[in-house]
Amino acid sequence: MKRLIKAYVLSLAMLMLVCGTAGADDFNAQGSALVPGIEFGKHGGFSLSSALYLSNITNETIRCRVCFYDHDGNDMSSRIKIRSGSSASWQIILAAGTGEADIPAHSTRIFSLETTNNEEYRIGHAYIQWSSSDPKPHKALIGLLRNAGGNSIGLVSAHSQINNGQPF
Repeated sequence: MKRLIKAYVLSLAMLMLVCGTAGADDFNAQGSALVPGIEFGKHGGFSLSSALYLSNITNETIRCRVCFYDHDGNDMSSRIKIRSGSSASWQIILAAGTGEADIPAHSTRIFSLETTNNEEYRIGHAYIQWSSSDPKPHKALIGLLRNAGGNSIGLVSAHSQINNGQPF
């Protein structure tokens, strides 16, 4: 019986060690949110897109990471474009191919997925994380999910608040 308990404890320790190593990364998140209902794609002349509008409500710059996962759990973050508004032109692309960006104090950034295929349709979810050089803030972001679809005739979009509109 002692050998069985010892084997069980050893197996449990190994499992915890492997799982702990697999989940470790260099992003020390202070807050996070999950966002279901992501979809994007193209078929014929019709296209769908999802975008996250994330606003920093703190007095300092925060680091934000967004990971998009498709219906099979594939990380689609390499297809993210991060944008900002502009008073002189249309949206400014700040970064592409990554889901990480700094969001200055009281600023908003758009994290959107871009389709690269004319016959593609993906659904999934997003995982948002943020961190700060200051360990004090516990809530730094508010956000909105925008899903849009359209063709040459028109565009339809729907909006939903992330975390019921509450800061996270």
